[in-house]
Amino acid sequence: MKLLFDQNLSFKLVGKLATLYPGSFHVKLEGLDKKDDLTIWDFASKNSFTVITQDADFSEIGILKGFLQKSSGSDAEIHQLQILNPS
Repeated sequence: MKLLFDQNLSFKLVGKLATLYPGSFHVKLEGLDKKDDLTIWDFASKNSFTVITQDADFSEIGILKGFLQKSSGSDAEIHQLQILNPS
C-alpha cells in the first residue's frame, strides 16, 4: 500500500514509514501542496495511493466521487497506528 500524506500532516512521516510503506509520498514532495483537494484526490486515485489526512473535505469528495482508502489523525497517532498495525 502506498500512502499519500496531505499537507496538514508532516512530510517527515514519509521517511518514518518508508520501510513499511515504500512508494509513499507527501503532497509537498509531489508538488501538490498548493492544489485543491479534488486535484489531490484525482492524483491519489490515478496512482493507487491511500490518502492520509485530517481534512474532512475528503469525506465529502468521497460521497460525490466514490471513496478512496483514507485515514485521519495527528502525525503521532498515525505514526503509532502504522507501526503497531502495519497491515
